[in-house]
Amino acid sequence: MNVAIFISDKRMKYLAEYLKKDHHFVTTIMNQNQFDMISKKNFDWIVLPMQGMNAKGEILCGKEKINIFDFLECQNENCVIYSGVNHELLSRCQAQSICILEDTQINEKNAILTAEGVLDSILRNSEMGIRETKVDVIGYGICGKALVKMLVDLDCPVRIVSTRKLNGIFLNNKYIETLYYPEYRINTDFLVNTAPSLMITCEMIKSALSKPFIIDIASNAVGVEKKLQNCSLVQYEYLPGIPGKFSPKSAALILYEAIKERGLV
Repeated sequence: MNVAIFISDKRMKYLAEYLKKDHHFVTTIMNQNQFDMISKKNFDWIVLPMQGMNAKGEILCGKEKINIFDFLECQNENCVIYSGVNHELLSRCQAQSICILEDTQINEKNAILTAEGVLDSILRNSEMGIRETKVDVIGYGICGKALVKMLVDLDCPVRIVSTRKLNGIFLNNKYIETLYYPEYRINTDFLVNTAPSLMITCEMIKSALSKPFIIDIASNAVGVEKKLQNCSLVQYEYLPGIPGKFSPKSAALILYEAIKERGLV
């Protein structure tokens, strides 16, 4: 196969190495200059960054934006475009498209790597052992569940903050306290947002019973009010795309295995 991979992080570099070992011809593109130099047609398979394209048809490679829509549009119907998320622009291309992050099993595997990255941040920024560090996790979706389970396994005092009223959650025969978000008042050492919307506001911080270290993993840093992100009085860390940054080789293996399952390797 003739494969083009846009290198947005170390994960994509390792994916390219895995595919080369399977004797595919792999072209890696890391910036605009490299993109300008490649032949624009006749690729069998194209791998986009996991965050996909924006509305202008641009992707982000490192800190550089590259407009690739015309390139994708000129590929024939036998080409497969592999992206993390879907976009309306992909439907306008003759090529087939596969959106990896629509697969629940893949998301669950990535969620474990994400939880490891959050745990790393907690351990780096806490002055207490994990068993004495209180953590509240906002959101109980795929990432929230993986993080809560990991913390419970370590005997960390963790609570779930949810926009839904949850009752009777047990993990490892331990009862996990759940708090209803509209009634929630901050009283923890670490506050982790996994929900894909604004959840941590200035008003919440003003009424808080403690000053937590805030970790946000929501896409585009939407989980924490902008004023708080730049406030010197608040300890805050934004951790986007954790799998590709903290565990790039494992994250690449997840992608590679997903490709094999779909018969593309």
